[in-house]
Amino acid sequence: MYDFQFPDTSLTTYTMLRQTWAAVSKVAETKLTKVGLTPEQVAVLWACRDYPGTLIPAEISRLVFRENQTVAGLLNRMEKDGLVKRIPKRRGHPFTEVKITEKGEKACGPGIEVMKGLITNSWLHCQQKSRSSFRAYCECCATDRLKSYTSRQSRHRATLRENLFLSNGSWL
Repeated sequence: MYDFQFPDTSLTTYTMLRQTWAAVSKVAETKLTKVGLTPEQVAVLWACRDYPGTLIPAEISRLVFRENQTVAGLLNRMEKDGLVKRIPKRRGHPFTEVKITEKGEKACGPGIEVMKGLITNSWLHCQQKSRSSFRAYCECCATDRLKSYTSRQSRHRATLRENLFLSNGSWL
């Protein structure tokens, strides 16, 4: 990583956060390739497996912070690969539902384990106090950014905790 130092510490912190995110994302991409998945596929499979209630494409878009069209293309490819199944609208169910298939379940487990391992290993050398401070910083920044992001979204607003953190504190 490059050692940027700006007079504005916020800019330095942001730059470090972006560089760290890019590095971790690249490692995740490389490790997930070994189990035959992409980070985006793992995010969708994880959501399909653990989301409480009916999961629709629009909610997946909100959960993974991608445009509806991008998620539609991803779901097309995942359905073609047999990882998910879309159940079309029908009487009494006004939305297309997305369900994980048996093949998707089998692929999801190793993908999540790769992500959990990466997350755990990333924090091994950080003290608990540093982790707590970093999480508080990220929640503050994300909450602020989500306000502007979700204000542009149409209906059904979800909170930061519902979108990003599961009840046990793990990332979705």
